[in-house]
Amino acid sequence: VYKRQVLTRLAARYPFDAFIDAHRRMAERLKRAAGEEALRVKADEAKKLPRATLETTQGDVVLELFHDDARNTVFNFVWIAKHGFYDDCAVHRTVPFFCAQTGDPFSRKASSRPALVGSGTPGYAIPTEVGKRWPLRGYVALANGGQNTDGSQFMFFTGTAVHLRGEVTVFARVVEGMDVVDRLQAGAAGGGAPDRIVKVTVTGLDPERTYQPNTLAGNRAPPPTVPPVRGDPK
Repeated sequence: VYKRQVLTRLAARYPFDAFIDAHRRMAERLKRAAGEEALRVKADEAKKLPRATLETTQGDVVLELFHDDARNTVFNFVWIAKHGFYDDCAVHRTVPFFCAQTGDPFSRKASSRPALVGSGTPGYAIPTEVGKRWPLRGYVALANGGQNTDGSQFMFFTGTAVHLRGEVTVFARVVEGMDVVDRLQAGAAGGGAPDRIVKVTVTGLDPERTYQPNTLAGNRAPPPTVPPVRGDPK
């Protein structure tokens, strides 16, 4: 609050300074986001949302899945996890104070294609579900290359990313193991091994649901597969 007040006074005194004004507006958005999410977290406590435990090479991370706010995206995550498609996927991208990204099948040891890492999919795409959730530290969203290109890759936000609101589907939040997320690395500059997902286990699912998502074409998603590659530059 104090920082926001200082920025407001500075912006009024130096109205020509776009940098200060941008930070003031960002502070306002963060205040709004934090307030809204605090109310939603409290409401989530009564819902008994499903949870996913991600065993990683740094330790376990437990996610709470927002199946009411991003239903098809949660179905997609569960569908992919049930097929073991996330197992052995590397953390292929880390940006300090922003995110740790994983879920690319090309990053697995068994199907490693270094030149293609970052472009892997489960063999289909699903629609982007822009909902009410804010992309804050500790939240999780599907990564995409633009609207309606969502697949298997996802990002743990290690810093606030409110600039991405409206562009990505926020479908979960970390409820245990944020310290583990902070330690995830995409590999050392000298060629060190990246951290990996060992296994994903989902609990608290509705036994009446199949958790099979709809694809961008409106069809039920097939089992996830590593897409065939022609002229692989491996």
